[in-house]
Amino acid sequence: MSNTTYTLPADTGNVTHGLDVSTLLRDIADKREFNQADALAASGDFFITLATKLDMLAQSMPRDSAEQIELENLIQVLFYLQKHYRVIAKHKLV
Repeated sequence: MSNTTYTLPADTGNVTHGLDVSTLLRDIADKREFNQADALAASGDFFITLATKLDMLAQSMPRDSAEQIELENLIQVLFYLQKHYRVIAKHKLV
C-alpha cells in the first residue's frame, strides 16, 4: 500500500456532515471517484473512525438520553466490526 496524502475541501456553504443538503445518498454511491471513504476503507480504519466521530456526537448529548444510548450501541457494533471485519471494494476504483 502506498502512502498518499489527501486534501479535503473546506466547507463553504450550507452543508450537513460535509455533504450538500441537496445531495442524495444514492448519488454519492454512484460516483466512481476515489474519496475520503475509499481512503479510510483502504487504510483499515473505516469502522473505528466512524465510531470515534459518533462518540464525539454522543458526548454532546444529554447523558443517558435515548439518542445517546442508541449511539453508544452503534459505537459498540462498529468496534466489533473493526475487530472482526474489513471493507473490500465491490469493483476496482479508478
